[in-house]
Amino acid sequence: MLSHNSQIFGDKLRRLRTTAFALLLIACMISTLVIGVGANTEAVKIIISADGSQREYLTSRSTVGAALSEAGVHLDDRDEVTPKASSRISCGMHVNVVRISERVVSQKESIKFKTILRPTSGITKRAIARSGVPGEKEVTYGILHRDGREAGCRVIKYKVTKAAVDEIVAVPRVIQTASRGGSYMRTMHMVATAYAPHACGGSRSGHAANGMRAGHGVVAVDPRVIRLGTKLYIDGYGYCVAGDVGGSIRGSRIDLGFDSYSAARRFGRRVVTVHVVH
Repeated sequence: MLSHNSQIFGDKLRRLRTTAFALLLIACMISTLVIGVGANTEAVKIIISADGSQREYLTSRSTVGAALSEAGVHLDDRDEVTPKASSRISCGMHVNVVRISERVVSQKESIKFKTILRPTSGITKRAIARSGVPGEKEVTYGILHRDGREAGCRVIKYKVTKAAVDEIVAVPRVIQTASRGGSYMRTMHMVATAYAPHACGGSRSGHAANGMRAGHGVVAVDPRVIRLGTKLYIDGYGYCVAGDVGGSIRGSRIDLGFDSYSAARRFGRRVVTVHVVH
């Protein structure tokens, strides 16, 4: 009976020794693995530029984001990091952090009114039928800052607080002339400037593009709008011929010839009514 109990005890002791040895072996393997990993992890030097300063930092972290966190440089969602926070660390790497912020401001602004030309029968010159009134709007802007410096803005929202009132200008539809007889085929409102022969803006030869002598009565036009050789009557200027062209005379522009530079200068720049003579 004693011998049988001794055998059972011996079997249990052997099993305990086997288990203990296995646990010790596992512990040694884990320890060796941890020591090995630690031995292969080397600290490297990087350069961090953030918040107006630059410094060198030794880190054993594997990514830029982890190294910045270790160095006490905390990032917001809008901040820009170069290289990216997910990039792997390398020796001598320069990590740049740009702080991005936005300031919200609201202000009132004027809304320009539109000018609408309304062709009207029975009038001989343009007249304001209804004066324009500017409107008003409240605009909210987001002012973007990069490291504290303004770098742009965006419109977040706007609200019209007062609608603009369009200006309506009545212009002649077809004009009859009683003093000269006959009628005008077409009437246009154009922006007029003035030039004089041999002066700035005038022909150096003193002659227009169609060969006529430049001066009062010869005007420069855009041939796509008014054909060269067309006879015109211009309110405040008189009868004339479209006989010249100019580099800046495009669309609803016309350049009136004068006999002297002083007369051209006095005329200046203004809106005129141009009639194509029948």
